[in-house]
Amino acid sequence: MARKAHCDVIGFWETQEERERWSLLEHVLPNTKIIWTGPCSNGPICMLSRIRRFLCGLPVSFAAYESLPLQSWLRETLQREQYDLVHFDTFNVSMYQSECAQFPTVMVPHDAYSMGAIRAFRAVKTPVAKLSYLWKWLAYSRYERRGYRHFTKVVPVSNVDTAWLTALDPAIDAQTVGIPIGAEFSCDFDELPLEHQSLHIVCCGFLSQDAVAEGAIEFVTDVYPYIREKFPHVRVSMWGRNPAPRLRRSLLHFPEVRYVDYVEDYVKFLKSATIYVFPQRSGSGIQVKVQQAMALGIPVVTRSHILQSMGVKGDIHAFECDDNASMKRAILRLIDDVKLRRQIGQAGAHYVRKKYNLENIGANLEKVYLDAIAKHAYGNQGLMKQ
Repeated sequence: MARKAHCDVIGFWETQEERERWSLLEHVLPNTKIIWTGPCSNGPICMLSRIRRFLCGLPVSFAAYESLPLQSWLRETLQREQYDLVHFDTFNVSMYQSECAQFPTVMVPHDAYSMGAIRAFRAVKTPVAKLSYLWKWLAYSRYERRGYRHFTKVVPVSNVDTAWLTALDPAIDAQTVGIPIGAEFSCDFDELPLEHQSLHIVCCGFLSQDAVAEGAIEFVTDVYPYIREKFPHVRVSMWGRNPAPRLRRSLLHFPEVRYVDYVEDYVKFLKSATIYVFPQRSGSGIQVKVQQAMALGIPVVTRSHILQSMGVKGDIHAFECDDNASMKRAILRLIDDVKLRRQIGQAGAHYVRKKYNLENIGANLEKVYLDAIAKHAYGNQGLMKQ
């Protein structure tokens, strides 16, 4: 979009490094100008705001992005500036929509957070975790119903999330865009990691989250022992930062499972995987980690809702397994059949690269912008006639 339009950018930062990175954006993207950046809120004031939002049943993450200087700046600046459209990236900054209501407003929440929260509620085991996700579901769904209808367009990244939001409130004008894959995940097929000297299963996820860790625990304690018994030579890595305490304790019982916290070369390590397992039972939107593995031609084994968000067909582009028994069977088939690994891996790569390339996603976003501008203009004309 920056190749087609002038973009003024506002953003927040937490560290000096992040502050400096904002200035780099102008050098990376054409027609882009950073016009305001400010620090995220922290300290006692932020804590009080979080408590207030918690008591009001609203997402507490907004507190870090509350800024009176930005609010005043927007009021003053937008009175004299004329923009075709205002894009809100992530819902944490959506509180400023009222300051920009004279323009078409597009908000990209990426995910339907209330859907992700209720899935997490079902996945976690402990009462404390269940209460936490139940509150998040109530807070997210309340805000999505009340806040999203005020935007000209709301842009989730998958049709599943779009359907969830419009069912939550038919007044939400939601339109799916998707997430493009990076160029580093679009190597030539001759370079795809289809065969390895040693078989390597990588199990991955945002392991610090309790709801995600539950799926990883199931893999380690139920699926992995069966694989080790049948194929003791297969290497297995658990990849993700700061695993939840219950997962850490589970990994202690299986020292042969290599835990990987951080790697210098993300793509290189990902390419080392013969099979990519993503056992997460929660989440919403598109799981980018799965999308990246598929783009590299690595056969993926995951849950059905993860594949549905990308429109992926189970047993064609990847294996969908909603129970541990079917996950065991899928992994054993892939270990034992090089041809099947190649077939599933290449089918997944072709699908993801075709649907989620930058040109397609860029065209989708441009259409959303044009639709929002036309809708806003039509609404204003209707008001003038009345």
